[in-house]
Amino acid sequence: QLLVLDRKLTASGRTRGRRGTVSASVAPASPGATVVLQLRLKERFGWWPVARAKVDHHSRASFRLRLAHRYRARVVLTLADGATQLAQSRTLHLGPR
Repeated sequence: QLLVLDRKLTASGRTRGRRGTVSASVAPASPGATVVLQLRLKERFGWWPVARAKVDHHSRASFRLRLAHRYRARVVLTLADGATQLAQSRTLHLGPR
């Protein structure tokens, strides 16, 4: 079994009105890995997990959410516990302008 420690996570976001979609992909391929969508919330004083997903057999995952405000978002690749970070994407800006 080969353990890969250097993983790359890319994410992109799209907003239409108050609905947002975030797509993420992991390289090298990691089917079944856990990814967590986090939003930067001022009232929570930091990054807050809002959704969790498993990547598919192409190492891709997608999140859909409703946005009341403009938020900074990122996707984090984690261990199965959903908290231990292995990689993170760049920060995205989502929400109505």
